[in-house]
Amino acid sequence: MNPTKRLLPWIGAALLTVQQAVSAADAYYHVPTASLTLTEGAWPTGDDSMNWRRWQTAAAMQPYVALDGDGEAYLTGFGSNPWVPSGANAPQRAVSIRVSASKEITGHLFVPKTDFTGMVHLKFKVPATESKPDAREKFLEAKEAHYQQLLDRGLPGAAWFRHQATTTAKDRGTNRPAVDRFPGNFNRGRASELENTFDLFTGGRAMSENLQLDRALPPMTTKGESVAITNLAGITVQEMNWKPLLKDPKPEMDPLAACIPADQHALFFRSFQAMTEMIDEADANGTPVLQLIEPRSEDANSRDRYQKQLCLGLSEFSRLLGPRVISSVAFTGSDPFLRVGTDVAVLFETGNPQLLRTHVLAQQGAARTANPEAKAVTGDVDGVPFSGVVSADRAISSYVVGVSNVVIVSNSRKQLENLVRAIQGKVPALTSQDEYVFFRQRYLRSSPDETAFLVLSDATIRRWCGPQWRLADSRRTRAAAAMCELQAAHLDELAQGKVTGTAVQSEYSLPEAGELRLTRAGVVSATYGSLDFMTPIAEIPLTEVTRAEADAYQRWREGYQRNWRQFFDPIAVRFSISKQKLGAELTVMPLIAATDYRQFIAFTSGAQIAPGAGDPHTNALMRLALAVNTKSEPVMQAGNFVGTISPALKANPFGWLGQSITLYADADPFWDQLRKATNSQKYLEESFASVPVALHFEVKNSLGVAAFLAALRAYMDQSAPQMTRWQNGQTIPGYLARLTSSHLRAVT
Repeated sequence: MNPTKRLLPWIGAALLTVQQAVSAADAYYHVPTASLTLTEGAWPTGDDSMNWRRWQTAAAMQPYVALDGDGEAYLTGFGSNPWVPSGANAPQRAVSIRVSASKEITGHLFVPKTDFTGMVHLKFKVPATESKPDAREKFLEAKEAHYQQLLDRGLPGAAWFRHQATTTAKDRGTNRPAVDRFPGNFNRGRASELENTFDLFTGGRAMSENLQLDRALPPMTTKGESVAITNLAGITVQEMNWKPLLKDPKPEMDPLAACIPADQHALFFRSFQAMTEMIDEADANGTPVLQLIEPRSEDANSRDRYQKQLCLGLSEFSRLLGPRVISSVAFTGSDPFLRVGTDVAVLFETGNPQLLRTHVLAQQGAARTANPEAKAVTGDVDGVPFSGVVSADRAISSYVVGVSNVVIVSNSRKQLENLVRAIQGKVPALTSQDEYVFFRQRYLRSSPDETAFLVLSDATIRRWCGPQWRLADSRRTRAAAAMCELQAAHLDELAQGKVTGTAVQSEYSLPEAGELRLTRAGVVSATYGSLDFMTPIAEIPLTEVTRAEADAYQRWREGYQRNWRQFFDPIAVRFSISKQKLGAELTVMPLIAATDYRQFIAFTSGAQIAPGAGDPHTNALMRLALAVNTKSEPVMQAGNFVGTISPALKANPFGWLGQSITLYADADPFWDQLRKATNSQKYLEESFASVPVALHFEVKNSLGVAAFLAALRAYMDQSAPQMTRWQNGQTIPGYLARLTSSHLRAVT
């Protein structure tokens, strides 16, 4: 769901009580906070100089003001960045207020403590005599700065912030449109080190490098010389020859893979129960491993929206019926943009297609009853009849067909056509792709650990990176931005229910968007749909583009293709979900040339993690095993450095190291105490030595590691006398540092 739509409830409530139009009766106040009368609380005191906590929390602890009753109020002089001067050099801080008539004002201030460990609540009052005519300009400056600041921070609701800042500038007479001044600032999408590490080791980084879905084409004009899109070259990187890798050319296939076109992504569940387990886990814990394709911080409620759209709710009856009649399930579509709008399909392998189809038709009938705007539709695709129910806004869009022992439910006739043509052999199916066979050879379908299996074939990624898909996506993204702006301009009408379905005009040129109308659901484009569900890219008619668009794609394509030295790389992921663990095993083969994994490749190539290596044990909450090639360049460089600290370590200091290193965190009361801590950051600082995390090294030469530790101890005692306390491993409670002939565990 787009951010502007999510903001409708509270924005609507504000619009019902705050009159935006400036009139002669409005009264304005601009009061420095130093002379503000506080009726409860006191300003925070203490050293407010910059510290590490201020850098971490300043963006989340912005001060704000709220009035008792109608009106608007904004703060100035506080700033949103941690480098804003404080103390004597700080800008003047003030409260700017507008109300409908001069009167005494009361309200509330919320400001951060000087050490940024929390917020302080203050109550204040402003006498009616503080109302001054010249305060209007100060108020408008404060309001414009407030919304510009929100826009600069990259928060959800950018269209609303931009609209407010722009209209306020017009009220001031400057007529200056608001723009995002810091699109790359430190507050914008900056992942923490923990997030970066998680992304790296779950494989999210590899998928991001490969797909590059965030590299949208820049805004371009849709006027000028036309170029046939068929004249634009797509990705020409050579395909990998998989046949030498196919040790078993006929592994067990997913039965529904024969129904899915080779150029579509596919997510397979070997049973109905496996599908419900994955959905339930996502509902309960927001499973991180399910966010590999499109990691985002906010929840767009995509699954519920598509369940409602497809009329496939997981009711108790569905959960009882499913395991009895459904053998396996698959999800597919032509693109991964579930948040914005895509054509999806759910395929069911069933021994009783008539019963299952009747159940789906019953749910479609219930949707028609609940939504009078939903209409029944019938027809056929390539001679195969379908039934469905569709509303004009596509909040309901469900088509069902049955072919042999397969029942398909989709939100798009175009998607139905793709699937039926694959079943009929008119287009290649996924089973015809060598990379799919290879991945199913690597990840056996019979494995008891498998909950779901995702495949992005070579053909899929090539289509996603082709001119038709990228340019249609660029146009749709540009249209969505314009529709957000237009919707923000009419938000008061939407919030107050004063919408008549009339045509509206955008100040941006969008001739390909068709007619734009303002409906109860928001702005709707004849071509691109609504902001709740935009027309899937596969359904957007695009036969010609402008020369500017063609040149932009060509530049994007050249930059993208430089990432591969030789072959293109498809992707497969196996998901494993149980009561004990969540897992995702990813294969991207081969990785792009400029991958962030290049250091790991150099570190691990040529080594193997043996079964049972790394001290696997049941009370580990997290375990990460890494293969180590002791003859690799990174290990040799590290050995040369270690050799400089002691003569005893010059000759092959890591000769004792085996082929794996494991990092793990064990179950311990520490984690519960951390979760319950009022200030988790402070608790970590004070209890760092108690963190139940350990490094485990595989050892192939116990005498060698003993000599290494002895030399290391001598060096530390010489460099920092009396600074280190040495203790036998057997006396360390809980986590033992022990040395045996096979392995060493060093406790951090």
